[in-house]
Amino acid sequence: MWCYDCAELGREAGSVGVCRDCGAAVCPAHAVAVEHPVRRPAGLAQSTSRPARRVTCRVCRPAHPAAAAPSARTPAAAHRTA
Repeated sequence: MWCYDCAELGREAGSVGVCRDCGAAVCPAHAVAVEHPVRRPAGLAQSTSRPARRVTCRVCRPAHPAAAAPSARTPAAAHRTA
């Protein structure tokens, strides 16, 4: 699958993910990993929250509350810091 944004620019770049919101395929240059918590039930009236990531394109990124946080990063940066 090719990156949607690169295709609009007349380039061919393989995708590394799909935007969770709009469904566009994205390459490393156009993908953004946005942090979001995943909540799981842990018993009666209890839950646990763990950090997770959600891949979005740069167009959909501003729609996420975590987008303004410094933890929002590209997948390439995520591999360097992990």
